[in-house]
Amino acid sequence: MGSADQFHGIHAARLRKALRFAHDLSQQPAEPTHQAQAQPSLSAAILPQASPASWVENLPPKLSPEAAQKLVDDFKTNYPGELLDDDTMPSIRLLSLVQHSLKPGEKIRWIPWQFRLSTKQYTEIMEAKSSKPMRTDAQLLASALYDDTPEMPVAHLRLAASWLSRIQTVYRNAWALCGAAHLNNLKAFDKRVLDLALPDLADSSLRGPTTQELLTADRKIWGTIGTLVSSGWSLDEALYEVTSIRSDLSNLLQPRPRTTPFTPPKNLKGK
Repeated sequence: MGSADQFHGIHAARLRKALRFAHDLSQQPAEPTHQAQAQPSLSAAILPQASPASWVENLPPKLSPEAAQKLVDDFKTNYPGELLDDDTMPSIRLLSLVQHSLKPGEKIRWIPWQFRLSTKQYTEIMEAKSSKPMRTDAQLLASALYDDTPEMPVAHLRLAASWLSRIQTVYRNAWALCGAAHLNNLKAFDKRVLDLALPDLADSSLRGPTTQELLTADRKIWGTIGTLVSSGWSLDEALYEVTSIRSDLSNLLQPRPRTTPFTPPKNLKGK
């Protein structure tokens, strides 16, 4: 690692890609013909393709502190017995994503688990980034050109009730804070998912879903919920439908056969 680091790596690559994009735009004719191909957006050119942020081209603007505080005040009025601290309060980015999906003309979309951070987790990640050694000019400029949203790695985690319950609490609080659905319906949905994801199986030849299988199922279920809401259902009705009426959750999270590693037979010697 030396002085050439500032000219290599992901930050410099983003800047070079943005520079090429800007150069191509400057070379376009004033009145492009209909054969000209559409150029990608600047944010799409800068955002790293490997990041879960690629699920959406432009992240919505963050809520103002005043707007977020208004949501908190309404939540405490509607649910006076619910604890809302740094561990259960959704991050400002998650809250903004949920609030944006409820605006007229938008639709409820699946939000990757990497973004389902609490306020405490969000703050810790941001503080860890700011405490790193002084960054190069390329890194500073790249961070100014795109929203470096904190992300929580989850795919490698072993499925456990503790962290699953924690993620569920933060995520359902985000929807309840935005007034999208009643907290009881969100809790019923989460309990159904938790029971299916971590079953108490008497048959040792079966296993519950893995973390990746749960993530895949969650994406499909929220896709179904979004479709129902777009068809005129309320979010409360859609949650009740997938929790108590349809069998989608049971089918997606049903126990799987447990695979056992093959053990070659030992050489049997004659007596």
